[in-house]
Amino acid sequence: MICKLAEDAGDVANASGVGGRKLNDATNALGGGHGRKCRANVPRPSEGVEAMITAADIDVTIPGEVASVDAAAQWLEGLRDNAEDANGLLNAAALTEISSGEVSAAVTSYALTLWQCSMDVYVRATDAADVNRAFADQLGWRKDDMKEHLETARGDGLTVIGNIIKFPTEVPFPGNFPWLAAKAVQAAWFAANQAYLEYLKKLRDFEKIKGRVEATFKQLNDWILNNLVRPKRERF
Repeated sequence: MICKLAEDAGDVANASGVGGRKLNDATNALGGGHGRKCRANVPRPSEGVEAMITAADIDVTIPGEVASVDAAAQWLEGLRDNAEDANGLLNAAALTEISSGEVSAAVTSYALTLWQCSMDVYVRATDAADVNRAFADQLGWRKDDMKEHLETARGDGLTVIGNIIKFPTEVPFPGNFPWLAAKAVQAAWFAANQAYLEYLKKLRDFEKIKGRVEATFKQLNDWILNNLVRPKRERF
């Protein structure tokens, strides 16, 4: 079954058949048998979610460490500062007239070339340091978003192990209400049906969080594409 998730997910995927069909089953369960009806607390089709569930866990791990990116930015800032110092010295050397003659002209030309190189290093190091600082910020923010997704999952009763949100353990549909059975059997059905409804709720919550996790990954990937990959292609 193909269906749309609510705004949280923003994607369309193949459902495994445990969403809308099972909600309909749960709705119809109490209406079966001898034409009798019951107003038990069972979701109606219009109140349910046509889930696009696949039995796969959610991994919120974002590779990379903020501290490592910050360290790279700090090294680049040191290179920038050294290049700036060298730029001033080489510029002074290039403008200083040593003596007349070809040797003097060659040395002055060489100093000018070194000055131009130091300027190029300064510009490149400045740009690289700035973008690494910005990347460290983005990486930290998105990792914080993932921590919030994990907390949301825990609050929704989902199992979280490290950075993994486990797919809800399947609970079988209890079938139609056993109208003619003993009270103990009926009580067991109500317990089984309640567990099934809780399972459906976990499926909805799982898919909601899955959509948010995918959106977080996309936000980071888009930033990398626009600020790291594309500028590199344009520059080189």
